[in-house]
Amino acid sequence: MPAWQFAIYQGLEDIEQAFPREKWESIFWGAESATMSHHPDMVLNWYRSFGKLWQRDPLLIVANSNNRQVFYPFEIVREKWKGLTTRILTPIGGAFHFDFQDPLVSGVSWDKDEVESFWRGLSAYIRQAVRDCDRVVLYRLRSEFVTDMAQNMESTVCPYIDLAGKKTLDDVLANCHGSHRGDVKRQMRKLAVRGDLSLRRFDPGELPVAEDALRCFFLAYDEQWAPKGPHAYETPVGRSFLEGVLRDLLPTGLLHFSVLYCGDTPIHWHLGFVFRGRFYFYKLAGDRQWSNFSPGKVHTALLIEYCLHNDIRYFDFLYGDESYKFTWTSQTYPLYRQQWWNGLHPVKRTIEDFIRPGYRALKNGLPCKK
Repeated sequence: MPAWQFAIYQGLEDIEQAFPREKWESIFWGAESATMSHHPDMVLNWYRSFGKLWQRDPLLIVANSNNRQVFYPFEIVREKWKGLTTRILTPIGGAFHFDFQDPLVSGVSWDKDEVESFWRGLSAYIRQAVRDCDRVVLYRLRSEFVTDMAQNMESTVCPYIDLAGKKTLDDVLANCHGSHRGDVKRQMRKLAVRGDLSLRRFDPGELPVAEDALRCFFLAYDEQWAPKGPHAYETPVGRSFLEGVLRDLLPTGLLHFSVLYCGDTPIHWHLGFVFRGRFYFYKLAGDRQWSNFSPGKVHTALLIEYCLHNDIRYFDFLYGDESYKFTWTSQTYPLYRQQWWNGLHPVKRTIEDFIRPGYRALKNGLPCKK
């Protein structure tokens, strides 16, 4: 069993001083299991924007063992209920943001024994080094980072399309329900009557133009979500996350930002990533005036065509079981949730594990689980 040595860095200034972006990025590129959630520009921009907006405390835990290095960015979330505050240590993004919350592990993928020893060492270290944390909750772990499936509940799934062997959009649509296949083609024809359909993708050297388009993205996004209440992207601090990600990652070629045009009119925007043969379908917004033409569906179709033309193997819809994703695919891979109490907290454990779920069930008219 490998012996792990852990260290913790608290606060954005200490994290950036200890691990400059270049050092972090070198580990990212050498990590076989890395995803875009691990990229330093994603992590650091999160800390500077949403972390600051929600007053979350940045923590970076670093582990070393036998030439293996692990980076694990966390934040402390304060959850209040009936006057009681529970401090939860969670990978950045918490319950609803950042699709993957695995640690960044240098080198090739690790084996089961290494995974088990890491989790044991990490839980013991957190208990000692982060004493003011009540619970640790890891919301979305990929299966290779989970050792005992029975002890880790499946939290959600990631729908995806495996494009191997497919040459055209029709090949992809052939695996879809007939109503979806017909609607995609019908909406494309309806839009084509209004003007030529085109996908405008911003190249790494087009940052100023892309920044102008991102401002249009925000306007469309805010208008789209306004009827459902305030959203984080309506705040300047919240917008700065995507502004920073665009600024830092567009020049690297990892960020894929595109606009769907009908004639000369931009009608839909998508910001995502391309990394190691996988397309990440991330953030999108559309002009509500064109909603009857399903521009999001058409934009998705053209992005799939882009992947087919550029030898990208997987089209990843990222986490969540939204119904529109399953109109495109039935393929999924699971994500798992792992959690533990950080020491003895009998009152908080009773409230969180029994009283609060019961209260929620009663309020929603659901039968309480015994």
